[in-house]
Amino acid sequence: MVSNNICVTLDPATCTETGSWSLVATGGVRRHGIVIGYNNSSVSGPRTVVSGNVCRNTRWTGIYKQGVSSGPVIIANNICDLNGYDTANDLSGGIYFNQSGHEEVIGNYISRFQNTNTGTAGITVNASTAPVISASVRNNTIQGSLGVGLILTTNASFVEVAENTFLSNVGKDILIVPNPGNANISGHNIIRNRIVRTSGTAVTAISIDMQSSTRTLVVKGNRITGNDNTTVSGDNAGIRIAIQK
Repeated sequence: MVSNNICVTLDPATCTETGSWSLVATGGVRRHGIVIGYNNSSVSGPRTVVSGNVCRNTRWTGIYKQGVSSGPVIIANNICDLNGYDTANDLSGGIYFNQSGHEEVIGNYISRFQNTNTGTAGITVNASTAPVISASVRNNTIQGSLGVGLILTTNASFVEVAENTFLSNVGKDILIVPNPGNANISGHNIIRNRIVRTSGTAVTAISIDMQSSTRTLVVKGNRITGNDNTTVSGDNAGIRIAIQK
């Protein structure tokens, strides 16, 4: 259990009794706030609760869950802020997890994610192989991302993305981009999310690339509000589902 910790990258020159305790610029040299299951990808993997932590000002992630989980992983009620300064790196997210099907990501607040790389997001879900057990991303708030709000990518499968709030993100709020040529991936439920758009032109709130997936994917009961951009583009849609095999 990893709970109630504060992991903030500060400028050591200001960390004195009478100092300002300022954030170091662009996360300094710290990659992650909290890492679980590092290099543990072959046997069992973590059974972990990560809750109530503050992870701020890092180059890659706030919370990074690696490896294959044979039991539950709960990432709940954390604050991840100013993560992802290293925009050249794909291993990036306020919360980044390799999905194996036992993950519950609930009630976290992700703010000001810095990475504009379209393969990363405030919450990034990756998978080396397609899980057969679902994972859940519920009741999180993602606000002020300079890039994407949430991405389900590579072989991520059967993820329930439900009742999350997306506020003022620059890039797409929910982006699904699976690996090409694999029929047994995706199959997500995207339900009852609240999306408020305040910036960007020709940006889709929910963007889904089906690739070769034959899994049933549900997009239901989402509410999308905000500014209406007049840019004439195929991406200028509230919800866009494409098949690009």
